[in-house]
Amino acid sequence: MPYPNEHAARLRDPDDFRNIAQLWKNDEGIRALGGKLKSDPDGGTVEQTIRFLSSKWTVAAAKKWLKEHDYEYILFEPAEEQDESKGEILQTIYGTTWAIVPERLKAMLVTAELRGGLENMPDIVPQIAITGSRNSIGIIPLYGTITQRSDILSLFYGGTSTDGFTYIFNGMLNDNSIDAVIIDIDSPGGTVSGVPELSQTIHAARSTKPIYAIANSFAGSAAYWIGSAADKFYVTPSGEVGSIGVFVLHEDWSEAMKQMGVKPTFIHGGKYKVEANPFEPLEEEAREYIQQEVDVYYNMFVADIARNRDVPKSTVLKEYGQGRMVNARDAVRRGMADKIGTLTELITGLDTKFTKQRNSIKKQRNALEFIKARD
Repeated sequence: MPYPNEHAARLRDPDDFRNIAQLWKNDEGIRALGGKLKSDPDGGTVEQTIRFLSSKWTVAAAKKWLKEHDYEYILFEPAEEQDESKGEILQTIYGTTWAIVPERLKAMLVTAELRGGLENMPDIVPQIAITGSRNSIGIIPLYGTITQRSDILSLFYGGTSTDGFTYIFNGMLNDNSIDAVIIDIDSPGGTVSGVPELSQTIHAARSTKPIYAIANSFAGSAAYWIGSAADKFYVTPSGEVGSIGVFVLHEDWSEAMKQMGVKPTFIHGGKYKVEANPFEPLEEEAREYIQQEVDVYYNMFVADIARNRDVPKSTVLKEYGQGRMVNARDAVRRGMADKIGTLTELITGLDTKFTKQRNSIKKQRNALEFIKARD
């Protein structure tokens, strides 16, 4: 795998190095990389790869140099250009408390490693469904990775910010032409920041107008934390909900850095300023502190789900998947969702409900007017 900004030539014969010391000492932008070969009976370190700084060497020039010095290579890998946004994304991922389906975070990490840069993601736009009976239903998408604000993660992966969602949600609540609000969810969850506050906002708004949420087709972790605050929670027949849990990801890169011949040194103030960094093994004191923080947010998560679904905390802990995703049928059976249905069926059902309510109110008004006219 090429290093950022370095061309890599893997030599056919690991013993085919000459003037290694000169490579390291000169200023030509060339270096040798050591590693352990399984074929080496002593398990010793042998030089395997010559690397060329792309700022000083083109691919053609590097290959010409190898040929002139009689180095045969089995693979030549052009430099991978350094992407600053990639580093920022990885730093954000490793330094964040997550309420997300772990498999989706793994996919995000792989994507961050493979993608060459930022892509413009389509904006998530709320809709107003005008039914045949002239009822008006506001639909707010809750798609992709959830973050508190639009940041490097939302730019890279797309997603929804809790701040932006809250602004749209409050606008629909205050719009007298909208009869109900539907939260259309397809999200694995995201960061914890901003999620408890949005869940509380939705729960407190129940008395304002009917609020419905639907897993269409995936409401994981933070997405379920938010959606469960609605009056009713639907899930599509093929949908899933759950992943109630919180975690922080730490990776220990110290052995990999050692093999590359790199030894980072932190010069810092503050005892805990650089704890849990990826270049050193995770110390037990740092592990205990992170676990305490995770427990705080997990208890908050469980308490909010219990409030939203009007069940004891013990029910959430025992029956709501214990961190697993739950299919539609089991979600309804366990009380995590109220009904199985599609978004279209939900809209149609609300249309029928509101139409009946309007007809009933109209009849009552006509009866009152008839009584007044008679008197």
